[in-house]
Amino acid sequence: FPVTIIGNSLTTGTGVNITTNGLTSGVGLALNSSNKAVTGDLAKFELTGSNSSITGNALKVGITGASAAGTAVNVTNAGTGYSLRVNDDGTYTDTTAFVIDASGQVGIGTTTPGAALDVVGNVKVGATATTGSITFSPLSDASVFTIQSTYASNSAFIGMTNQRLTFNTSGPYRDWE
Repeated sequence: FPVTIIGNSLTTGTGVNITTNGLTSGVGLALNSSNKAVTGDLAKFELTGSNSSITGNALKVGITGASAAGTAVNVTNAGTGYSLRVNDDGTYTDTTAFVIDASGQVGIGTTTPGAALDVVGNVKVGATATTGSITFSPLSDASVFTIQSTYASNSAFIGMTNQRLTFNTSGPYRDWE
């Protein structure tokens, strides 16, 4: 049975309040569907309109007790779709979204991450664009890390294997200073 709650004239207060103070196990509110053909949204929280006075949150989740040890947001995905998707262009079809796919790969600026962390665009480390550091924590002395830059047919490579630092270039000769 469909339930509709309309709060067009609500300006302050709470539109719907579910209090579960005595709940020690179980679920306070459950939205479930066992239909195998769900193509819509099971739940949707959306603030619409371009009114500049909309300054609230569409969804706010929190555990505010200082001694609480629970998880504020727990996402489980047994399928192949995204576990999390954040669109920053005002649509639901952003092609440069922030995503976490079903295998745990994170994409920033891409919806198809090809590595544990796949960033399309610039990465800034530190307080300014000219300072900062990237720390690699190898598994052993024999571990390898590489930093590689490729521009056109030229590339630069910095690597470390067995405590030996290597520099390599291809393309036109470059002086190391």
